[in-house]
Amino acid sequence: MRPALTLSIGVLHHTHDCRAAFGHVAGFVPPGGLFFLGLYHRPGRLPFLRHWRGLLESEGEDAALAAFARAMPQSPDPEHLASVFRDQVLHPQESQHLLEEVWGWADAAGLRLLSTSINRYGPVADRTEVVAEEAAYAALSQERIAGGRYFPGFFTMLMERP
Repeated sequence: MRPALTLSIGVLHHTHDCRAAFGHVAGFVPPGGLFFLGLYHRPGRLPFLRHWRGLLESEGEDAALAAFARAMPQSPDPEHLASVFRDQVLHPQESQHLLEEVWGWADAAGLRLLSTSINRYGPVADRTEVVAEEAAYAALSQERIAGGRYFPGFFTMLMERP
């Protein structure tokens, strides 16, 4: 039996070929099934990486981790916090993507976009409008970083196979 809901949250962008990995996972979605995907988002992610990796280079890992802890007060457990820091900042491989790019992968896989975090999970009536909303994410990322808030540059999409 094939799953009614296929999830991939924060995984495919760590593979060597995210598009190929997407196509493979999308193959598990049956007719009428849903695919919920989360990937690093280029406009939001690049300011995040520049900030944290710059801090690592200039002040060292301990200082960067301490600043990360201040930006993520919702993670009071030191072990969890260090794990998230390593995953978000120190990992060896990642790619960042645009909504329109991944939407094209969905089209090619026969999937239809139902909603995305880019437009706060509103209806997807006009493709151009939804794609245009993502341009604001670079400024939002910079604003959150300047305010000392955690903003990893991540987006999600809910798709279905008709």
